[in-house]
Amino acid sequence: MRSRARELLPQVLLTVLSIIQALALEVLWSSMRESPHLWNGGLAATIGWIQVLAVFLGILVMWLFYISIVFRYSWTPTISDSAVPFVLGVLEFTMAEMLEPDLLHYWFYVLAAIFAGASTSSVVILRRALADDANREMRDAFDYSIRETALQAGGMVGTLLLAGLIVHWRGPDGWIALFAVVIASLILMLQIGFIRSHWNRALHEQ
Repeated sequence: MRSRARELLPQVLLTVLSIIQALALEVLWSSMRESPHLWNGGLAATIGWIQVLAVFLGILVMWLFYISIVFRYSWTPTISDSAVPFVLGVLEFTMAEMLEPDLLHYWFYVLAAIFAGASTSSVVILRRALADDANREMRDAFDYSIRETALQAGGMVGTLLLAGLIVHWRGPDGWIALFAVVIASLILMLQIGFIRSHWNRALHEQ
């Protein structure tokens, strides 16, 4: 049973995740069509379209996050490993629905929750995977610091929460709101860069 679970986990996890991500993109598309401020021009539209970009990047980060783990490591799965993608999927749907300017500060809180959930899941999985003898080569070749990963994730989550508080205080339609959504998009791009770096190191690419 353990052998079958370890063998089938990547297929099951990626199949479920691909369905969730496709649904999240559908929700994003529907939300875009139902958000008039995106098509009226002005600063509100600029903020909205950068927010749409951030949602797309968030969906992409979630996909890259999971495929990078299942392709690089082997571990004995738990029930939570199968349940977490559904929880993160619900948060993704919520984030994709919250394109209205008045909901912008809540949007930051949901994005922070996604980062916190994905980072916690990553730390838990990596801790089990690195203790598994099947990953001895990866463990010996690369000095992954779970503490450093947790601190990095905490910094990103804190930044997103702070951005949400500032937008809540100053309003969703000014230059501060624009700067905040740009920062959120840059954080997501930075996360993609981290995943790419770890992926290339694992494949011995420069």
